[in-house]
Amino acid sequence: MSFAAFLILAQAVQDDTGEQFFKFKKDTAWAYEQTRRGETLKVVMKVVKEEGGKVYVDIEEYGKDDKVTRTKNMVFYVEDGYLIWTGAGRSKTPPMRCYKLGSKKGDTWKFDLGTDERKKPAVATHLGTEEVAVPAGTYEDVVHTQVAIAEGTSNTVDFYFAPKVGLVKMTAAGTEKLELKAFAEAK
Repeated sequence: MSFAAFLILAQAVQDDTGEQFFKFKKDTAWAYEQTRRGETLKVVMKVVKEEGGKVYVDIEEYGKDDKVTRTKNMVFYVEDGYLIWTGAGRSKTPPMRCYKLGSKKGDTWKFDLGTDERKKPAVATHLGTEEVAVPAGTYEDVVHTQVAIAEGTSNTVDFYFAPKVGLVKMTAAGTEKLELKAFAEAK
């Protein structure tokens, strides 16, 4: 590797703040198509506020009758070099280290999911960047990471983050799928 190529690579890693995947203005919204247990449902995620470097979102799941069946409050933020996605308020979703800043294909990181009483070891792997096609369109340079709950098991969650769009796809244990249908960035 030439010295110039090394400097360019070093700068790119240094500039990776993770914000390209979660820092969006209030009222930015994503509509997803979720497939779970053979049913296809609508999920809408909307930024409700940004505070102290954290982006808070409300996630609404819609039933077959197009009525909200479940609402979750979640938060995205960067801490200790990781993009964290976790529950906010009364949500019990444990912190998920879904991306390590500056990571590249093949890198792994370990963390614990859950509370002190119910900790589950997890390991995440950066699987590289790829082109991903979802109902909203085709995205380039999508970062694909996979979190295995209990190392070596098939209980996994795959995240697909597109720069300046955020989460475009997520799969869980190969049986559940969430794909971006529409993205509306707030002005």
